[in-house]
Amino acid sequence: MLKVLKKGESPVTNLQNMNPDQPILPISTAAELLGIKPRMLRFYEERGIVAPMRSSGNRRLYSLNDLNILSYVQYLTVVKGVNVSGVLEIQRILRRMKQATREAFMKEIQKEIQLLPETAKQRYQGKLSNMESEVLEINTPDAGQIKSALGPPPVDPETLGNT
Repeated sequence: MLKVLKKGESPVTNLQNMNPDQPILPISTAAELLGIKPRMLRFYEERGIVAPMRSSGNRRLYSLNDLNILSYVQYLTVVKGVNVSGVLEIQRILRRMKQATREAFMKEIQKEIQLLPETAKQRYQGKLSNMESEVLEINTPDAGQIKSALGPPPVDPETLGNT
């Protein structure tokens, strides 16, 4: 049950004091906050990456901890290019870590996310598709770069023995 705000109480303070495991967010709100489609959340659930609670009407409800997990999954899949099997393996390893070690690791990940280039941040936040960011990041090479990439011209096998 959600706590009713008292007059003058900040919703942020209420969120900070809330049990992070309490399921409160419907799938549409969770998807919007993560910048992904609800179908992706269903996919993650089907693969066992996250298990949202269900309301009495069988609707999915996500907790703040679920959102943290899903945010990390987005980072792994979008920024680091990890597939679903890799995400499941990383989750398995993280569960085996001591809580203090896991928390320190996740703080480092948050710092890394803050240092991402702007296009990677936008892609991670669901504001830019992979295709759009790839198009933005294309640099056309000049003639010198092409020459150096190709290397010296191939040796003619007929002239090889004539030196």
